Amino acid sequence: MRRMTTLEALREPDERALARSPLIQVIWQIRLDPTPSLCEARSVLEFQKYLGRDTKLSQAPLQNALQVVAVGHRATSLESPQQSNRGWRLTSSEGDASVSVESESVAVETAAYGTWKDHFGPWVSSTIEALGRMSPPPALRVRVGMRYVNAIFGAALGVEPFRDITELRQVVVPSIMGLIGDDALGARIGVAQGRQVLRLDGLSSHIQHATVQTDESEFGLILDIDTYSDETAPFNTVQVTSVSEQIHTVGLALFQHCVLPSAWEAMEPLAQNDASTS
Repeated sequence: MRRMTTLEALREPDERALARSPLIQVIWQIRLDPTPSLCEARSVLEFQKYLGRDTKLSQAPLQNALQVVAVGHRATSLESPQQSNRGWRLTSSEGDASVSVESESVAVETAAYGTWKDHFGPWVSSTIEALGRMSPPPALRVRVGMRYVNAIFGAALGVEPFRDITELRQVVVPSIMGLIGDDALGARIGVAQGRQVLRLDGLSSHIQHATVQTDESEFGLILDIDTYSDETAPFNTVQVTSVSEQIHTVGLALFQHCVLPSAWEAMEPLAQNDASTS
């Protein structure tokens, strides 16, 4: 009997933008074999030209990783204690996206994600194409990944702020809620967090979640989905683009599987012709 693929097991992802998107950060990253020439000024200027977008170039120390965890009742962003070598950042003139270039990785980041097709995907494609036109291009890719970080509060569902942690039951599926879904103990939970590591048709995905509480005593949920391929392979623009599109589709399907259908609808998916204005 044939085993279902991940996308067959999940519902087909809805690609529409959300009027009330809970996304606070989206990162696409490719890790490469060490390529010191990428950080040379001449190479970065070449990369900026091939990127073909209006960007401002700056040099800054870049961090290797971002991790969102719960400390007490509040969300804290912890960056990797090991800081990478100085890299370069190319920021769009609109400020809606940036590309970071280091000797061992290149990343695209936004806090203004609309849709993959109309906004983020073209940035990723431009970045991959620019890498492929470098002289010389990277030899190997060792990881390609994409990370969606969501902060889901009542406003994302168009409802009053969540004042009780059990109100988060109307946000995500019971399997993520854990004891918050328990009638006897749910209201007594001070903070909850968890992590699952999934193997998905040649990809992996880390799903992390944590309850948070604002200074105004409003409860919310951080839902962090990091999907990636850690196959080491020769760098090839067509293959990296294909893998990136697959990672996006699986990551979006996982998010929509984790949130309740009623919560997704409450976030107000836009008609396709309205998505570009989100």
